[in-house]
Amino acid sequence: MNKEYLSAHCPYCGSRIYRNSHGYQCEHCNFHVKNYICNRHFNKEEMEKVLMGEEIRLIRLNNRN
Repeated sequence: MNKEYLSAHCPYCGSRIYRNSHGYQCEHCNFHVKNYICNRHFNKEEMEKVLMGEEIRLIRLNNRN
């Protein structure tokens, strides 16, 4: 099975982070983040931004004009 790695690294040990069936997991330590947080799915690009310290929008606003 080929692992899909993120471009961001683990905030604790600096190792690579890969995606598994439950979320995102560090190769060498116990750091992990689930795919769903507060009933919201985080895709690969969003998780990379979060792990690199960038902000993302957690809710999507609809314009009903």
